[in-house]
Amino acid sequence: MKIECRVVDGQLPLVAEIGLENAVTRLEGDNGIGKTITSEVLTICCGQQPLRGDRQRARWTSLRDLLGSVEITITQLAGGQSVAWRFDSRTWPQDLATARDVTDEWFTGISIDGHSASLSDVRQLVSAYRLAGNEGLVETLVEECEQAAQQADVFRDATEARRSLLGAEIGKLRRLLNSVNVDQLGELMHRDVELKLELQEQQQQDRTLVDQLKLADAALAAAARLRDLTSDADIQAEIDSIVQRRSDVRSERDKLQEKVDELVVEGSRQEEAREKLERSEQSVKRATTQLTNAAGRLGRSLQSAGLQGAEDIDPERQSVRDELERARRARRDISLAEPLIELGTRLLDHLEDASGQGLGDETIAIDADAETRELTVRRLADDVDRRREQLAVTPDDPALEEISQRVTELDQRLQQLNEARSLAEKRNTAATRLQTARERHQKVSEELDPAAAERLRQTREQLSAYDDELAKLMQRQTLLEQQQADLESGPPIESVRAELGAALASLSTTTGELERLHLQLSRTRSGHQAQLETTREQVAAVRRERSKLLRELERLIADLWDNDVVDSLAARLPELRPESNAETGEQLRRLARLDQLVQRVEDEIDVFENQVIAIPDLLRGLGGQVRGRLTGRTDASATAARDRDPYLDIAKLWLSRIAEGWFAVDTVREQLLGPDAATVTVDIDDRQVTAVDADGQIVAQRNLDSYSSGEQAFAFTRARLALIDHQASQPGRQRLVILDEFGAFVAQNLRAPLNEFLADWTGQHPRDRILMILPASEDYGALVHETIGQLHDRYTERLRQLDERRYFLESWSE
Repeated sequence: MKIECRVVDGQLPLVAEIGLENAVTRLEGDNGIGKTITSEVLTICCGQQPLRGDRQRARWTSLRDLLGSVEITITQLAGGQSVAWRFDSRTWPQDLATARDVTDEWFTGISIDGHSASLSDVRQLVSAYRLAGNEGLVETLVEECEQAAQQADVFRDATEARRSLLGAEIGKLRRLLNSVNVDQLGELMHRDVELKLELQEQQQQDRTLVDQLKLADAALAAAARLRDLTSDADIQAEIDSIVQRRSDVRSERDKLQEKVDELVVEGSRQEEAREKLERSEQSVKRATTQLTNAAGRLGRSLQSAGLQGAEDIDPERQSVRDELERARRARRDISLAEPLIELGTRLLDHLEDASGQGLGDETIAIDADAETRELTVRRLADDVDRRREQLAVTPDDPALEEISQRVTELDQRLQQLNEARSLAEKRNTAATRLQTARERHQKVSEELDPAAAERLRQTREQLSAYDDELAKLMQRQTLLEQQQADLESGPPIESVRAELGAALASLSTTTGELERLHLQLSRTRSGHQAQLETTREQVAAVRRERSKLLRELERLIADLWDNDVVDSLAARLPELRPESNAETGEQLRRLARLDQLVQRVEDEIDVFENQVIAIPDLLRGLGGQVRGRLTGRTDASATAARDRDPYLDIAKLWLSRIAEGWFAVDTVREQLLGPDAATVTVDIDDRQVTAVDADGQIVAQRNLDSYSSGEQAFAFTRARLALIDHQASQPGRQRLVILDEFGAFVAQNLRAPLNEFLADWTGQHPRDRILMILPASEDYGALVHETIGQLHDRYTERLRQLDERRYFLESWSE
């Protein structure tokens, strides 16, 4: 490994070149050449901030403001790669508190083997660590706390993100459970049952009213027939009178016709005009006959249909058509309700699944009759759901036979009215033809002698009047004869009286009150029909609301069960998973159980927040407590708060185990506690190190603060290197460990154990490099003259390098 540093524009120096061919390299040089600054910069280039805490805030400000523009290169890495950095320190964060994490934005350029790279890529190849020799055992313990707190921060952030995700999902479920509580859903179900019973009762009442209306209709028909039967003689007398009148009118007409014929002959000026007039007269006669026959057929049809005149046909026909359409629709709904509801349910499940996959607003169909009306998946689902609710409140199957019978009756009635309408049109056509024949006859008459034409006109008007009267008499006679025929073909008067009596008895009324009762029943049924429709709408609304709430709930629960965050809930309590075939009561019980589970999860999240999330603060507080003991500072309120934390004792035990681990290496333990020390314990509160022998007898007991500077430096090095070794290593990465200003604290009696320890370290980590930075502490010019042999040569090389660049590099073992 070889390091090159170049200050392009700045006021602080850096060590220009450092060759690290050996496992442990010694760098010794004059003060002011940038040894410590170089170690800090190398650490930053490898992605770690070496300066932390308030004690180093001023040093950070100086480094940032004065270092300036710099280029750093590391070549000859273990894998043969090279890494280069360019940066301007003046762009780094001003406040050390916000400069905790080194990022790519700190650098104007990073490259690996000439290719652009990032800090993440650099960390895969090389990492750098600076260990300061002026930080003793206590400071190492503090840094352990700080590093553990940083790891706890990462853990806290991860758990907070996880909790946030879980909290969001649980929050959705909580909001849904709060908006659709079990009581509200239970009330809807209870209301649905009440309305269903009410609807059944109203349907039964409607059937009773229909039966009563049919009975009243039959009673009115019987009463009318009875009146007709009792007035049969009057009908015959009227028929006889009409026949006589027709005979008289026809006799008078015939006389007028003869007079017309005479006038035609008398007033004719020429033969051709006379022949035209005769033909015209024949046309009038034929048209008159056609009108009379058409009027007779129409009269019989109106009598059969129970209508007073032709003007009643169209209103009655439209009324029957509307009622027939309603009856057919009701029959279809009843016969198809169950399969349509089942089909709608299956279709709705697919549409809701599609909506859950984000397709709710996508167009699934287009109305062919209205191209602008596009049906989205969600809108089609709403339409299908509304139709299901309509079908759910259709009449029961027993009403199907009654409605089918009514459809048949209305079909026959409509055919009867259609026939009457056709006859009315034929009567109107015949009347139009007669009018045309008369107008033509009048025009031909005007060609005669004026005097004769006037006489003919007057005579013709009288003749037309007779024709009109004959047509009306014929229509009336036809009606009376049809009525008489109906009476003769119907039941005898005794049967009609018996039928009427039975109907009146069933209705508890009299003949005089029958029409009033019929009107009252009709009005009552109309009001009852409106009430029945209102109840059906209420049933549909309640079921729609209930279905909507249940469907939304099941959809959200299904979504949560598919989420990894809450998958464990279903695994622990599978009975909470919604079942589509479960009865509603069971669903309500599951909702209540789910509400309890959600509350428990929320409570556990709160406990997690209050306890585990506080660990980083606890660790930093413990570090402050350790440092405070050393300087004699205390904080009563902070100490009392920590004492109340149930994790404080665990944290102290953890820190004690770390400190005890420093003495696990035989050379360290024997050097600091004596050869008989077998087991070491560290009391963080008392800052006491206690060693016992193999028999459990105490052989050494010292305070951490009582070690000499050399002893602290040696233990410090062991602890910090162990800390680095504990960090997760990555295949292919080479580590650079910088021991800065370390030699000033190493007593000569610890030099051999230190060498042994470093040799053991480099033996276990042959790829890593250790740089020992020391201040120039000897007069090598004098030593060159005072020594001979290898020692002389060594001092000569050191002096040469010092004269050339104010520092020298050599293997630590030399």
